[in-house]
Amino acid sequence: MTSLPPVSIGIPIYNCAPYLEDAIRSVLAQTHQDWELILVDDGSTDGSLEIALSIADPRVRVVSDGQNLGLAARLNQIAQLAGHDLVARMDADDLMHPDRLRLQIALLSANPDADIVGTGTFSVKRDGSLIGVRVPDKAFPSLEDAVTGNAGLIHASVIYRKRWALRNPYDPSIRRSEDIDLWARAAARRDLNSITIAEPLYIYREDLNVTREKLLAAYSTELACIRRHVRSPLSLAKHFLRNIAKRLVVILFFGPWLQRQLLQRRNPTPVTSCMAERFFEAMETIKFTPIPLNKSVN
Repeated sequence: MTSLPPVSIGIPIYNCAPYLEDAIRSVLAQTHQDWELILVDDGSTDGSLEIALSIADPRVRVVSDGQNLGLAARLNQIAQLAGHDLVARMDADDLMHPDRLRLQIALLSANPDADIVGTGTFSVKRDGSLIGVRVPDKAFPSLEDAVTGNAGLIHASVIYRKRWALRNPYDPSIRRSEDIDLWARAAARRDLNSITIAEPLYIYREDLNVTREKLLAAYSTELACIRRHVRSPLSLAKHFLRNIAKRLVVILFFGPWLQRQLLQRRNPTPVTSCMAERFFEAMETIKFTPIPLNKSVN
């Protein structure tokens, strides 16, 4: 059996102290252990950097320059720092199923024409309770898919080839929903060669991101992409009106009820008993995975 290639896991860190240890545990719990973990701090002030520095594992690198440059700039930095040909995205407040790396790397290795592999997600609340499941349904998405936020890629769940990331950097001026812009620019160059695994292998604390501020910022990025890339007047009008409608709904009605509705709409796949069992098994494995700490911290 051919061994799988190593992977660089990049986690940008910004004021995520309540969740960072669990994120790191989920990396340590992976069934594929040939990895390096790059923790890049973006000027945290809540003790997140100290948590990162406390990890005693030679595969873990901590990078900090004291600046707050934003997620897009840090993701570009991770691609440059990566020591392996494959790079795995992850957010500091999320978790990975123990089989995530093994299954995504195996699929990408078996598909040399693809540069990116995404996966389905378990959507959870900030306390880790299950909201639902999202199953991506697109491979090699079109420009229109990418521009309208329907590329079928859940941003933090992707593993990509380093060479792809270096020729498709994020725009550091975009502070929210930078993935929509990235997918659109790559698709416009016919360089969005992505595939997906339907199985949920990423655990996404999604309620933290479904807020009025973040939704409106995402819709602004989407609208800018529509204006930049959609050429057909009819399609432009259709997507423009749909974007404005979504914006108005959030401005006028956002609250707990609308947040629940949006989360349910984003995660429509019925949670089967098998899915639920895999989720709870993964959470238990992660929970009891020890973190090696520097002696000065013990």
